[in-house]
Amino acid sequence: MESRPTRLVALDLDDTLAPIAKPASMEAVSCLRALEERGTVIALCSGKPLYYLTGFARQLGLSRPYLIGENGATLQEGVALPPKERLVLTKETAAIRALAKRKEELADLIPGLYFQPNDCGLTPFPTSKEEYDAILAFDDARPIPGVKRYRQCDSIDFAPQDVDKGKALAFLAKRLDIPMEEVVAIGNAENDAPMLEVAGLSIKIGDDPRLEADLSFPCVEEALRHLLREE
Repeated sequence: MESRPTRLVALDLDDTLAPIAKPASMEAVSCLRALEERGTVIALCSGKPLYYLTGFARQLGLSRPYLIGENGATLQEGVALPPKERLVLTKETAAIRALAKRKEELADLIPGLYFQPNDCGLTPFPTSKEEYDAILAFDDARPIPGVKRYRQCDSIDFAPQDVDKGKALAFLAKRLDIPMEEVVAIGNAENDAPMLEVAGLSIKIGDDPRLEADLSFPCVEEALRHLLREE
């Protein structure tokens, strides 16, 4: 494969950069800092909301990280509060209102159901397979126009149709005047597919058969070491 400069690296969070509800390894953090020192911009691109990503990203010690939340619906520069810049990328206001209504419906369907505190999308966390299947069945029977759905191992993401991780990554690259050929995307799950498709170099962590990528590694540390060797 032809070598290319790496000016922007976008990483999914859960089970890519770090295990769910765990910190990134010291090796991964060290690699990210080394990439940034070489001039590479680092972006976290997750289904989690910006407030969660802000707390997580503080441990990375990066000088200028970008945070893409809610599967591409929101974008923030840096980890300071208030943020230097914070954008809402979706224009689907009707879908956002419909998802607020869907949250009420699911809360009635499954009392005590936990919802991630999103700004735009909807992410319920079922605690059993029965709850998970009930949410999917309810949504299948009452699909919301302008909304897409991603199945996660511990939750279900509902996001406005006009945004995804790929569109958000392309938006960020354009703002930073970085060609997509110089962008690397690293992910492990279904909602990462859009950013893997648009990046100049795509890297899959793990073996999810739903994902296609240029390269595949069993863990993010190996992927980051590869990028550092290629620089």
